[in-house]
Amino acid sequence: MNTLTDTIDQARAQARDLHRKIAAEMTNQVVSADLRDAATRAESLATSLQAAAKSQQPETQQHLDDAAAALKGVASDVRSGAQAGGAELRAKSIAALNQSRDALQHISSAIAAKRSAAAKQPA
Repeated sequence: MNTLTDTIDQARAQARDLHRKIAAEMTNQVVSADLRDAATRAESLATSLQAAAKSQQPETQQHLDDAAAALKGVASDVRSGAQAGGAELRAKSIAALNQSRDALQHISSAIAAKRSAAAKQPA
């Protein structure tokens, strides 16, 4: 009877382990899909900013170009992070967050530069 109990306990532990692995894999697949989507969005936004920059004053244009470059970096980091796992995924995610903050700062600076240029023009 003791052997049967041990066998059942082991089976339960193995089933629990299998469940955890399947749940983790499902989570990883969702995360990977979300990261690929984020990379596509970042690239799309970078392309839009580059197009918008062409018709702006030089200072505004530079900020938009810098934001687009940062967003391309975000896309690259996110894509490679989606293919990686563990520590590399975390490192790539942190890098992408930092670059997205840089992009946001450049966009804010572009808006400020555009407002400043508009304020300097005679009415």
